[in-house]
Amino acid sequence: MQPIRQSAAVLVFALLPFTASAVTFLTETNPPFNRLEGKSVVGLSTEVVTEMAKRAGVPAKFELGTWDVMYSRAQADKEACLYSTARELHRETLFQWVGPIATNAWALYAKQGFTGKVESIKDAARYRIAAVVEDAKSQYLREKGATFLVEALKDEQNPPKLTTDPKATGGKVDLWVTGAYQAKAVAENAGVKDIKKVFNLRDVDLWLACSPRLPKATVEKLQDALAAMKRDGSFRKIQDRYSNLLVK
Repeated sequence: MQPIRQSAAVLVFALLPFTASAVTFLTETNPPFNRLEGKSVVGLSTEVVTEMAKRAGVPAKFELGTWDVMYSRAQADKEACLYSTARELHRETLFQWVGPIATNAWALYAKQGFTGKVESIKDAARYRIAAVVEDAKSQYLREKGATFLVEALKDEQNPPKLTTDPKATGGKVDLWVTGAYQAKAVAENAGVKDIKKVFNLRDVDLWLACSPRLPKATVEKLQDALAAMKRDGSFRKIQDRYSNLLVK
């Protein structure tokens, strides 16, 4: 009779409901995808992630900080995910990936009086470029040969560095790499209005980058929830609500 009791025990265990791990979703100020409003984290990607967690039955909390700190925590903390994250080759094995949850465009910006010629990444590599520490855009530029990167902890620290004087020192830059959809808002919040786009780098899908130690079942639940949102149209509705802000 012992084999029968063992089978019954296995069957009962298999029928137990899955309980998803609680997850801390980490992000930075990067409108319109993620930003702080009062004491709440909001934005396009935040809405998508919130709905994913709800459908997946994942208890969730959100934290906003500087990208370098959040990036490290997403790898070190067992139950954490980072968004909105570009899925680059050098990051592939550092995280478990869920997405895409949004799409961004990368571009280079300069002051209105900038007269340089930027028709390729090779052209851009000759200039001083403001970027964010540990950001995929700075990594991408380095891989393409850019060596004069001036990095900051927050993107809003970069627009004031722009100058049209190629000889200016003190951390001044000729170009600024950022997301095309949020460039105007970030610059204006930093008190800089006279910028112009000089080169489109690339379009990039944004993902949820989860700790490698987060239970695989939780990751799968989140991915299934996102797939369901895309099937029933709720994902598109969230995108559409922000369409007036996504101006290149």
